[in-house]
Parts: sequence; C-alpha cells; structure tokens
Amino acid sequence: MNSIPATLIALEDCGVLLRGQAGSGKSDTALALVAAGHQLVADDAVRLQRTHQQLRGSAPANGRGLIYIRSLGLIDVRRVFGNNAYRDSVAIELIVDLHSNPKDTALLGGELSTEIAGVKRPRLVLACHRPIAALIRVAVTRMRAGLSEREAVLCD
Repeated sequence: MNSIPATLIALEDCGVLLRGQAGSGKSDTALALVAAGHQLVADDAVRLQRTHQQLRGSAPANGRGLIYIRSLGLIDVRRVFGNNAYRDSVAIELIVDLHSNPKDTALLGGELSTEIAGVKRPRLVLACHRPIAALIRVAVTRMRAGLSEREAVLCD
C-alpha cells in the first residue's frame, strides 16, 4: 500500500481525491465539504489500496479524522462536526487537481482522466480561486447521473 500527498473526501459513497501544491486549497475545500455534511477520509496523506479496478483511499493511523487548516491548526472533525464527519475509507471515483492557473481546461472542453496505481479515473482541473466545494458537488452529481460535460445537470 503506497501513500500520496493529497486530501480525500467522501460525498455519499463517491470518493473525491484532491491534489495540488501546498496552499492550493485542498484542506480548505475539504473543510467546506465536511461543513456541508460530507465526510473527511484523509488530509495531507492518502493511503491507496488497489483491488482489481477499484482504488480505495484511507488515512494513515496517526491522521484519522484530522485536518490541518492554516491559521487554526490541527482540527479533529469528529469533535467539531460529530462522528459522522469522518469515514475510514472510500472508493476513489474522481480526481480533482487544484492549480493557481490551470492550462488544460477549456470551456466545454474534452473530459479528462488520469491513472493512479494502474486505475483510470475521471479528472477535473480547477483554478484555486473558484468555488471549488460547490463545483465538486456539481461534478459528482453529473457523474452519478451519467451526464457528459456538455449536458446540463438537473434540467427537466
């Protein structure tokens, strides 16, 4: 089992892996999603386990339920938001890369994917200054509905 520098959130049963440089907003985004009722799986380091074509992520033993927020320090999300704010592990279904100036995105451009530990997953590249938590929620809704990037979400 290997470990990568990232943050992992569970939106229902959908694991969203957040990657980016230090200070890109991974932990702040995770905190916003936890405050909205989703679950923290891991912050700063994500342990990966591959079984067939499933990729699961979890936190190292010393980081379970903990998130580091600049200016506030280390926070145990279970103490602040309740025990349901943390989850032991989740299947990773979406990769979100946070960049200060992303170059590989375009308005209604092609959908991206990436491979981690030999497992291919959809990839979303977002600029750090955007409303990342809200965009991730929309992306997960779109994924679950089986809609492409060009199709509208929640339209009659």
